[in-house]
Order: sequence, then structure tokens, then C-alpha cells
Amino acid sequence: ALKDAYEARGAYVLLMDAGDFIQGDPTVSTSEGATAVELMNLAGYDVASMGNHEFDYGMDQFNKLVEKADFEYISCNFVDKDGNPVLKPYVIKDVDGVKIAFVGISTPKTITTSTPTYFQDANGNFVYSFAEGNKGADLYNKVQETVDAAKKDGATYVVALAHLGVDESSEPWRSTDLIANTTGIDAVLDGHSHSTIAMELVKNKDGKEIPLSSTGTKLVNIGKLTISNGVFTTELVSDYAAKDDTADAFVKSIQEKNEALV
Repeated sequence: ALKDAYEARGAYVLLMDAGDFIQGDPTVSTSEGATAVELMNLAGYDVASMGNHEFDYGMDQFNKLVEKADFEYISCNFVDKDGNPVLKPYVIKDVDGVKIAFVGISTPKTITTSTPTYFQDANGNFVYSFAEGNKGADLYNKVQETVDAAKKDGATYVVALAHLGVDESSEPWRSTDLIANTTGIDAVLDGHSHSTIAMELVKNKDGKEIPLSSTGTKLVNIGKLTISNGVFTTELVSDYAAKDDTADAFVKSIQEKNEALV
């Protein structure tokens, strides 16, 4: 509903998620995340990065949900045993003639906070990784490499769609750590720690202040990133009451089916 409202006022709107969208109440869990993807398709999502909970139901279900999505799943640091990205590292959207790259970043904690066996072969060897080595350096280098590639690919601006968090337990992979050790990112939209950050300015490796924002959890807030004349600002939209009738009816139909199972 909010997306439609902004578009009706003449804005070019991209809708995205910073991860952990397939976990929550029974509306989602009874379908192992499928209804979340169906709702996101209905809402018109464009891009989503991977949170650790995207793997709650195993790799087979993860792959099914990727196929089910009408939007792009992205992650630059989720790679296979040969170092190849499992998903697109970034996508570029042409917004009124301006190319904006969105770089997906997943917390390296996924390898342990999700179920480790999901990322191992039958012999217990890890066949996937999240750039978790070298005290943060592997992640910083992978993200920098991706940002540079996106710029080379024609992107004017780069937005990090991250699932890193700012809690101490996530060090050295916090979004603040990432900003401090990279250049070329114009804004970071974060998740994972459920922090509520309207806009915090964090200095990057070159000393430039980069806006960081995080919406909290469970749509209590909707994050809004505005790009105007090359200036990036973020804010939180709270207590938005309007509903889309089609999406609302779909949610209620799922809830009714779940109630019938009790």
C-alpha cells in the first residue's frame, strides 16, 4: 500500500528486504517460508538479501524458495567450495536513467547460527562459506571486490543491502565494521540485530560519512531510503495504517487455513 502511495505521487519506488523474511509466526512457518515469498511477490518486491534464517528449512527448501521468488535474491559472500557465488552478488536497477547497484551481504555468522550441516557434504566437509575468515578481512575484501565490479558495470551509486547487524557479538562483521573497511558504498540498509536506526552516519575507509539504517523487526517500521540529486537520506515510516485489499485478503486466507489445523 505504501509503495503504491509513493508511486501515485510520482516517485520511482524499489521495494527490498534485508533478510530473515521467511521466519516468523505460523503464517509463514507452516509453509516453510513459501507464503512469505508469495506475499513478497504480491507486494512487488524487487530485491532481497539473504539472512541466516533463510536457511532454516535446509538447502533444498532454500533453493525452492529462490525459484519461487519473482524478485532477485542476492548475496556477494555466499559462495560454494570453489569460491563461486551461489546467488547474484549484486543487481543494477536503472532508475530514471541512473544506474543503482544493490549489493547483497549475508552475515558470516550464518555458517554457525543456522544449522552447520546444511552447508556440509555427507562427510562433514563444508561446501559453502560466507567469507568468515581472517578476522573480517575476507568479508571486507569480498564486498570491496563486488562494489568495484558493480561500478565497472556502470553503476553510478551502490547501496549495500546487508544482513550484518550492529550488536557486539557480530564483530568483526557488523555493518559498522564493514563501512569502516570499504569504500564506494553510498548507503547501507541493514538487518540481523533487529536494531532500530533511522539514520546513523558512519565513516568509511576514506573518512566519508555513509548513512546506515535498520528498521527493527516484523514491519514495526518501514525503512525509506531517498536518493535526490546524489544525496542519500534514510528515515523510518512508523504506524502506517493503510492496507492493500488483495494482500490483506491473502494473509487472512492463510491464517484461516492455519486455524483449521489446530
